[in-house]
Amino acid sequence: LGTVGWPTPAVEAGDRAYFQELRDHDDDRLAISMPSSSRATGESIIILARRLNGPYRSFIGVVFISLKTQYFENVYAGIKSFNQQAFSLLRRNGAPMLLFPDSQDGISEIPLRSDYYTAVRDGGGVIATGSGPDARWTAIAPVGYYPLVVGVTTPEHVLLAKWRWRTITVVTGTALFLICMFVLLSFTTRQYRELSASGI
Repeated sequence: LGTVGWPTPAVEAGDRAYFQELRDHDDDRLAISMPSSSRATGESIIILARRLNGPYRSFIGVVFISLKTQYFENVYAGIKSFNQQAFSLLRRNGAPMLLFPDSQDGISEIPLRSDYYTAVRDGGGVIATGSGPDARWTAIAPVGYYPLVVGVTTPEHVLLAKWRWRTITVVTGTALFLICMFVLLSFTTRQYRELSASGI
């Protein structure tokens, strides 16, 4: 039974990983599939599913909803307005699900000893990846109850460019302030000397 159309398309899901996971685990877990092509519509989708039990907790099937990956692309399309940043949607175990824009700038693979896992365990954080011209910084944030993690990656040179500009602004502003203070002090000192010399 489904809402794709009527009558409900006869679609076989027994070979899908989310179906097998829920079939083999009798708990309250939420299974989330990797992006795949819908057998009903042909669109790229992600499945969120839960197990259905019958009498004596026997497995009788799953209930699921499907989300078009286009939805995530539309939601995060605004990231294009940020210079050279990339959005990543991952599982908590580090498996990348979506990269946007679809390039190598986001998280493509998580090494086993990565700080990613520490950041996820701590509820979020910032990790460094790559080195030299390929150095990048990624802000990590788990998505509440769901076994998902969002990452936003920015090249280090972009961050440093902003830092350099801010540093130049602060230094220039400080220098101008000191110059003004020096001029004011010099003027006050000259006035004091002139008043002292006149005997007033």
